[in-house]
Amino acid sequence: MAIHELPLQLKPILCYYLAMRTSLIWASTLIICDFLLFRAAFAGDSADLLLHLNSQGSISFTSSQSSFELTLPSYLEGSTSQPAEVSYSIMANDVGRLEDLVLVRLAPEIEGIALEARMGTFVKQGGTARLVANASDFIALSAQEQGVLDKAIDEGEGRIVDGNLTLLYRARALQDLEAGRHEATLIVSFADN
Repeated sequence: MAIHELPLQLKPILCYYLAMRTSLIWASTLIICDFLLFRAAFAGDSADLLLHLNSQGSISFTSSQSSFELTLPSYLEGSTSQPAEVSYSIMANDVGRLEDLVLVRLAPEIEGIALEARMGTFVKQGGTARLVANASDFIALSAQEQGVLDKAIDEGEGRIVDGNLTLLYRARALQDLEAGRHEATLIVSFADN
């Protein structure tokens, strides 16, 4: 049955029904669109920010003493003193170098006497690396920097060294010596990179 064949009394009811149905569809569409727009408005846009955070490099290398004394037991060539032990403390957080981290030089050199050094001990307090001897015996020192300690990596890149170390120093007569007192300065440095 077509709409024009309906009795006159039913036509307004059918028109009202169709109008309401169309309105409900439009209203539903508007509600859904409003919800999506409302949600998008509160979800908002976002902006990504790149954070740059710097951790400052730090190095502390100190000695427990400012001087020490060595005594040769004899004036004859080849005479060797007892080793003197000097303690140092090291804390550094940007140690990229693997070799020759602790460097020693003698200024001025003492004629007829060799000053020698070697690692005693290293007690690790923390960090990701430790210091190790780069030679098994004493190393002769001169006016040129001489590396005496290297680094061994324990974790990751091993850039943090934190511990206490001792260096042993001794003197050796290179010739027969006249009696006298000699003084020189040892310059001990820590090189991190």
